[in-house]
Order: sequence, then C-alpha cells, then structure tokens
Amino acid sequence: TQIANGAAPYRFNQYGYDVGGPVFIPKRFNSDRSKLFFFVAEEWTKRRYETTNTGIVPSLAMRNGNFSELLDAANPYFKKVRTITDPLNNNAPFSGNIIPQSRISRNGQALLNVYPQPVPGFTQGASNWIGTKSTHSDLRKDTFKADYLVSATEHLSVRGTYTPWHFNSPFEDTFGRMEEVWSRPNRIGAVSLISTIKPTLLNEFNFSANSDGKGDIQFGGYCTACLRSTYGVNYALLYPGTK
Repeated sequence: TQIANGAAPYRFNQYGYDVGGPVFIPKRFNSDRSKLFFFVAEEWTKRRYETTNTGIVPSLAMRNGNFSELLDAANPYFKKVRTITDPLNNNAPFSGNIIPQSRISRNGQALLNVYPQPVPGFTQGASNWIGTKSTHSDLRKDTFKADYLVSATEHLSVRGTYTPWHFNSPFEDTFGRMEEVWSRPNRIGAVSLISTIKPTLLNEFNFSANSDGKGDIQFGGYCTACLRSTYGVNYALLYPGTK
C-alpha cells in the first residue's frame, strides 16, 4: 500500500480483561476469605502494517543478455566499467557487452527472472526495486495464578501462562520470494512456596518449566513465488521429490 502523503498505515489493537478474588464456599471452606485466592487475565495484541524492502535487480536488458550499460563507468551497479567475457573464446569480451541469444541458457534466464523487475522511476542509491507486503502479528496472553495460605508461616502459589503467537515474516529474502508464517504456542508454569522460618529468615522454593510446544512454520508451497515452476526452471533436481 502506498500513500501519497504520510506513512503507510499501521494498525495496533491491544485489549483484555482480568478478574481475581477469594475462592470460598460459605460456611464450608475459606468462609473468611483469607486462605485461597485466584487471578485470571487475558490480553490480545494485534498488529497490521506494511513492510517495505528495497534491492538491486538486473535490468530488463540484462535479462536478455544485453549488458551494454555496464560499459558506462557511471553505471549504478558497479560504478565502474565491467565487461562480459566469453569463456569459449579465451575470455575475449563479447561485442558490445551483449551475449548472443544462441548462447543464453533458458534455465539460466529463468533463474535470473527469480529477481523481480525494476520498478520504473524508482532509484535509491544503487537500488532500483522497492516492494511492500502486508505483515501481521497476533499475540494472546492467558495468565492464571492461585495463592494459598497454607499456614501463618507458609504461602503457596501456582501460576501459568499460555501465549500463542501467530505472525508472518514476508521478507525472509530481500525480494519477498520466500515468506514464512509462524505459529508458536508458548507455555510457562511455575510453583512457589515461601516459608517463614523465623522473623528474620525466609526460605523461598521455586520450580518452573516452559515449552514452545509444537510450533508450526509454513513456507515453500505456501508461497508460490518460492516455487521454481513459477519461473520455468526445469533442470534436473539435485534432490528429487522437492519443489
């Protein structure tokens, strides 16, 4: 998304709730509401924005074997003259820095076309390409805690959090040809026991564990721009069965 005046849109939403208090059964358990307490909270954080990247890509002429622009010492690619030589003719320069069509590998040309085309009218330093992709991040935070006064000298607490996170990373490479979509179910649990041994001495025991669970990442088949078939590449696979 491009905006003529001002920055690209950025949407941020954060909301949630929390509730807590004593756990009791009238006339049966914790009637004075001084022994057992609970706390529960949930929070959602959602972001929607645009991510922009720039890069240097071959010109349309280069994709057809015409590298004559590199004979200009002021070319934006190297800032000096670069000649294309013929390995089959003692590395002699190609006439006019142009590779004949008969010498161009179609698979090589297809690989070159993995690079996006230059954006007309755009230059930023040596960069001649700019791209924008939608980016999202959805994070939820679930929190639970229980406190129990075991006795006048012992306080036990149990707490846990669950924070599933879903987000994408649209520019894993410079040109957005590989996009990753992540799902990470993070979990944390902890137990704490605080004991008052005497007025001037406390002992605190803590035990905690955490796990990322079985997260999920999608790429390749999810992103058609990652597939060789998109560009017409058809040379033999090093590892048959892949895309």
